[in-house]
Amino acid sequence: MKKLFPLIKNRLGLFIIGAITGVASGFCTSRVITMIKTGLDSVDNINENFIFQIIGYSIIATILGIGSGYFIAKITSIVIRQLTQNLSEKILKANYEYIESASSRIVPVLTRDITMLSEFINRIPQFLVSVTTVVATLYVMFLSDWKLTSFFMIAFVLQIIMVASTLPLVRKLTRNSTKYNNYLYRDLSNLVSGLKELSLNEARRNDYISLVISENLKFWNKSEVRRKVLLETNDRLSDLLVFIFSGLLMYAGATILPIDFYQFKVILPTILFLIPFTTKIASFFRLKSGAMVSLEQIHKLGLDVDKRKIESSEQLKPNHESNVPILKFSKIKFQYQTQQHENPITFGPLDIAFKKNNITFIIGGNGSGKTTFSKILTGLYIPISGSIQYYDEEVKMENLISYRNLFSAYYADSHVFEHLSHIEASYLEEKADNFINMLEMESKVEIEGDTFSTISLSYGQRSRLALIANMLDNKDIYVFDEWAANQDPYFKGIFYHKILPYLKEIGKTIIVISHDEKYFEVADEIIELQEGMINSKTP
Repeated sequence: MKKLFPLIKNRLGLFIIGAITGVASGFCTSRVITMIKTGLDSVDNINENFIFQIIGYSIIATILGIGSGYFIAKITSIVIRQLTQNLSEKILKANYEYIESASSRIVPVLTRDITMLSEFINRIPQFLVSVTTVVATLYVMFLSDWKLTSFFMIAFVLQIIMVASTLPLVRKLTRNSTKYNNYLYRDLSNLVSGLKELSLNEARRNDYISLVISENLKFWNKSEVRRKVLLETNDRLSDLLVFIFSGLLMYAGATILPIDFYQFKVILPTILFLIPFTTKIASFFRLKSGAMVSLEQIHKLGLDVDKRKIESSEQLKPNHESNVPILKFSKIKFQYQTQQHENPITFGPLDIAFKKNNITFIIGGNGSGKTTFSKILTGLYIPISGSIQYYDEEVKMENLISYRNLFSAYYADSHVFEHLSHIEASYLEEKADNFINMLEMESKVEIEGDTFSTISLSYGQRSRLALIANMLDNKDIYVFDEWAANQDPYFKGIFYHKILPYLKEIGKTIIVISHDEKYFEVADEIIELQEGMINSKTP
């Protein structure tokens, strides 16, 4: 529980109220059980006061239990919101290349692990009610008949020992299950991403299902089955232990032990009443094992992301001389992190400069490094050597976020966000309809408040919607990575002859990665890349 304390310490008062109401609910529940015991003791104890107390304590226990659940649920929502928000902020401030490579691990943590932790915290009221009910009831029974109660307490102690002894194995199986679940998430994500390729190739499709998904699914199922069987075995053995122990106690009382059978018949139903509560206690500790594994995953991801945090709070200078290139690369080299230890491929060295308010085309064959270059250009990838200058100011880690904010970029896998609340309302109102009309999307989408009315469009239409969103960003520099590649000739013409000249007219700097030789005359400058270096330059 101490691992949870940092999560709830800012809402400690709320947690204490939730705990107190949970404990109070447990006391009231215990009072109901002991009242039933007094009725079993003697029929003379069953009267109007008896039934009023049972009803009263039951109602109070229910109200307090619901109250405890409310307070803990409130804490849970705050904790989960803070965890998700903090992790999201850390991810967005971390090295982009690392996040890009670790995406298959990150999403399960943000979804499954945080959900598991939420479920565990929400079980705390139930745990407090159950523990208080069992302890308080056993205490009253102990005062009534300490010898007989002590015999039954042996059964409960054996239950605790059995549950505690299996917790390490439960945690191990949960870790294995989590590992293969992450693999499975990665495989299913790849299935969706590669749907076209798998749909067109039966052999690849069959192999992917049988050798990749099925293999990891088999290991995940194996871990899950073992874990669930272990948990179910624990539950059944706990029940069995109480039943057998009760039978043995009855037999011993008839043959060896001096047990008062009348008192035994009174106490036994009370013990049976407690079995569901002890089961909930055991279930809580088993759930705790899974939650602690999830907390480990969340904590580990937080540490890994923190190590790659970009500390960048400085701002680039707003005013610069117009006769200096807006961007300049000097001996820029880049190497993918995942390739550092085996046959590394190095991009560069690259020397290049871009003039303000120019349209520059970047061309080159497949594998020439155009997309890698665009991500270095926008600050998503960080070079291993060389320098980037914005006008005459060097781009460093300290001002990298400010540098990134200069760009609006389109990539083939760009996501279209429906919300546009980050855009100034007056600019949105002034320009949105104009941009929608320029790309002839008025019959498909409109702006409702600060939101696109829909993003459920065909691939080509989504690309046009992404372009509208890019223009609405109103940034200084625009980067388009093969925007026109999947457009028909009509919309290619609109992009090259209408959109690009418009952006230049309003003072923007435009860098276009393109294969469309037909439209090269639109460019002020054409730069060809070959294996991450400039091959030729054409005015």
